[in-house]
Amino acid sequence: MLREYPEFNASIDDTTDEIVYKHYFNIGIATNTDHGLYVPVIKNADAKSMFEIAKEISENAQKAYDSKLKPDEMRGGSMTISNVGSIGGGWFTPVINQPEVAILGVGKIAKEPYVNEDNEIVVGNMLKLSLSYDHRLIDGALAQTALNLMDKLLADPDLLLMEG
Repeated sequence: MLREYPEFNASIDDTTDEIVYKHYFNIGIATNTDHGLYVPVIKNADAKSMFEIAKEISENAQKAYDSKLKPDEMRGGSMTISNVGSIGGGWFTPVINQPEVAILGVGKIAKEPYVNEDNEIVVGNMLKLSLSYDHRLIDGALAQTALNLMDKLLADPDLLLMEG
C-alpha cells in the first residue's frame, strides 16, 4: 500500500510545511503492555519476508513487555498499525503517531452475515479496518482507494504473499 500510495509513506515538516516523501518503509506496530503503549518500528519492512517481519514483531513485543525497547527502536516510522482485535476490539479510531500521516487500525476477525456475489445472505469471516489520516495530505477518496487495495490483498492470501 505504501509503495502504491506514497502519500501514506510521508510526513509534513511542521516548520516548513513541506511534504517529505520517505524512501524507506518503516512500519510501527502498536504494542499494548502493562507499562503502557509502545510502538516499536520494523525498519525497511519492504526488504524483509513476511516471516522475518513476524519474527521481528514477536521479538519487539517481548522487549516491550519486558520494558527493554531502546528509543531508537521506536523512532523513524513511516506508518503505524494498531491491532485492537487481539483484545476483542472491532471498529475504533486510531490516533496518528506524529509525524506520520496515517495509522491503520485492525479489529478482530468475527463471523458476520453479508450478501455474496449471488445476492445470498451468508456468514463469513469479517475483519474491521479503521484508517486515520492527515487531511492536509490524504483525502477521503485516496484513503478509500488504499483501503480497497488492502481489502483485495487480504481477501486473496496468494496475492498478499506475492505482493509481500
